[in-house]
Amino acid sequence: MKTIKNSLFNSATYILSNNTTKGALLIDCGDIEPIVSYVKNKHLDLKGVLITHSHFDHIYGLNELVHKYPHCTLYTSQHGAEGLKNSKLNMSRYHDDVSEFIYYGEHIELLAEGQVIKLGGETVRVIETPGHDWSCLTYQISNYLFTGDSYIPNTKPQYNFPKGNKRLYQLSEERILNLAKSKELTIMPGHIC
Repeated sequence: MKTIKNSLFNSATYILSNNTTKGALLIDCGDIEPIVSYVKNKHLDLKGVLITHSHFDHIYGLNELVHKYPHCTLYTSQHGAEGLKNSKLNMSRYHDDVSEFIYYGEHIELLAEGQVIKLGGETVRVIETPGHDWSCLTYQISNYLFTGDSYIPNTKPQYNFPKGNKRLYQLSEERILNLAKSKELTIMPGHIC
């Protein structure tokens, strides 16, 4: 696994790859150059991007990514798909230092609670964890939980966004921590502090 600390708000992009199949998948998509460089250097076949939620600091590299890898599929929730196409929902409209982001790609697969998919040689379990945003998904892959902004250790919870919800955040955080503890999973958050 490769971890990239992105230039925008220190958001994280994770690249998971399978040595046997050479398939790769991303968790969120920020800065493009380190992603493309890693995929090329390792001779990987990028299969898809799992979106933890549709806030712009986790998706701003997607248009450039699908330009370079047009077969790449995005995986997100129904609300996440709405946020990809709406600068108000993905919050890019409200930041002076960021251009408004609207995803123009075509390949979007919708995910929901409890789904299990195979992607890039990995088994991915989908867990809905709303609260930070209504689009939040957490992904269990092997011994890892990719939580996006649904839970970031040692960080003040953020749920004061238009589609955020304090009570749902608390329930999602509790669920993530219980799952991590009971199955001895490592939490991989959406920001590197």
